[in-house]
Amino acid sequence: MYLQVPLYKHIADLSGRGNHVLPVPAFTLINGGKHAGNNLALRDIIVLPIGAKRFEEAMQMGSETYHHLKAVITEKFGAQGCNVGEDGGFAPNISRHTSINIV
Repeated sequence: MYLQVPLYKHIADLSGRGNHVLPVPAFTLINGGKHAGNNLALRDIIVLPIGAKRFEEAMQMGSETYHHLKAVITEKFGAQGCNVGEDGGFAPNISRHTSINIV
């Protein structure tokens, strides 16, 4: 009979680590460069919700940040600013770093 073990625990066991640490999801918020169809000098802006106590909380934090950023970009750049790049982040038509306050 096989025991079902979550992948992160199996990898931790294989590496010899005694403590099991859940993975932290990464959220691509803004894509830049040629693959995003804009002239932004950065490739990607990614956030990691490292303060979350549970994986579900981390997913919620990332999702809420993504959707709030969409509202801010729509207000600042219009609906076309919410184009999505190859990696799932927004690809607004900007060519330089600009201040986008999402707080």
